[in-house]
Amino acid sequence: MFQSDEKRLSDILRQVNNIFTFMKGKTKKNLEEDLLLEYGINRALGIIGEAAGKLSKEFKDAHPDISWGDMIGLRNRIIHDYDGLDFDILYNIIKKMLPDLRNKLKSIPGVNVPTKNVLVKKKRSPS
Repeated sequence: MFQSDEKRLSDILRQVNNIFTFMKGKTKKNLEEDLLLEYGINRALGIIGEAAGKLSKEFKDAHPDISWGDMIGLRNRIIHDYDGLDFDILYNIIKKMLPDLRNKLKSIPGVNVPTKNVLVKKKRSPS
């Protein structure tokens, strides 16, 4: 596994964990009615798709049981067809697909499981 793949996988897991944090105690109705929640979920899913798209071909080929193309396609749909995403589909992704994705990623040797949920990792300024 390339070092850049490790970072991308960590980014994907961090965003999956962020989505679970955002949705804790929330329902599909909350998702439909809370614009900030919807934006947060869509942003995290967009990052997941972007990171999946930047994984090496070798890594993706070595893990065909993970739907890399679906992640990338969802990111494209969120970005380019932003008013066409159905809440039923979005909620199904959150409740059924993301737990499976997290388990698959965590089972890959060498994958760094983030211990903290953060949206953006702050860069240190040069001293």
